[in-house]
Amino acid sequence: MVVDANGNVGTRALNTVAFNGYTAPVTSVSGRTGAVVLTKTDVGLASVDNTADMAKPVSTATQTALNLKANLASPDLTGIPTAPTASIATNTNQLATTKFVKDQ
Repeated sequence: MVVDANGNVGTRALNTVAFNGYTAPVTSVSGRTGAVVLTKTDVGLASVDNTADMAKPVSTATQTALNLKANLASPDLTGIPTAPTASIATNTNQLATTKFVKDQ
């Protein structure tokens, strides 16, 4: 495991690691002895899968919430939608409410 000056953690395949000039093998790491190979679990990264954010699945809760949203291109309105009523004699391409039409 390698940590750069910005605190980013990475891995490198190394045959020998030297810290502070010591080249002798360690006697134990994370409770293991002998030739030690650390895993993600040993350093608290058991849930890390190195999957790019764009490739990660959406959680069930998030997908359920997204499914409740109306489509932007063709929203399916339910209930009684309301809208502000334009001033009398408005002559634009905005949508007219029933009140606006009746008041004309």
